[in-house]
Amino acid sequence: MGTGNNVPLTFEMLKSDAWNALKSTQRDVLIDWYQGYVRLSRWDYEPLEEGMTYTYAQCKVTIREATFLAAIKRILEVGFFVRAIHLESGRPGSPRKFLPSKKWLDFRFSDKEKAKRKAYADAKERRLDEKRKRRESFRSSLPEKKEPPISVPTRPTESVPIRKGGTPKKCADTLQESSNSHHQEACRSYRLTYGSTDSDVPTTERAESAQDVAGVLAQGPGQAD
Repeated sequence: MGTGNNVPLTFEMLKSDAWNALKSTQRDVLIDWYQGYVRLSRWDYEPLEEGMTYTYAQCKVTIREATFLAAIKRILEVGFFVRAIHLESGRPGSPRKFLPSKKWLDFRFSDKEKAKRKAYADAKERRLDEKRKRRESFRSSLPEKKEPPISVPTRPTESVPIRKGGTPKKCADTLQESSNSHHQEACRSYRLTYGSTDSDVPTTERAESAQDVAGVLAQGPGQAD
């Protein structure tokens, strides 16, 4: 059975005809049986000189007793355990004794069983092939998905703000309108026309009325009194 601290279910065993000859419930019983064996044999390091018992009361798998007895019979047939009659007491009603075995390595399916399993494998392959063909047919019937054209993003044109005369470092579109903006514009035009305040600019002191101021402005620079 080998050595180690695990239940001896090797890849060789799982691929063997003996393992595949067991039904799912029978495999559960075998694993439970092996667990009892590794405990008694100190993880398969000490031989069982007196053999071991394995009864329905010891089985931890929840199954009927008839199913348990059928599983024991099949496990013995494929060779994972053998009955150790020479270790039994021979008294009526005494428990049976068992020992682990490697006879499962020599177990082979019969020709009839091989043919039946091959038929199952062929049917499975046909079924999978039909599914693949239906899937490919469905995909080919779908309209071809067109990828959207790749558009290169363009940088938006920047509008250059127009600078306003007489206001360096300030743009016209950033100037804030104020209540005295028109008054400041009038003063600039007045200074450009008449020069500095030292020139002969009419003032309210020299004009006797608003009409006099308008008349003096109409004469132009240098003609005022």
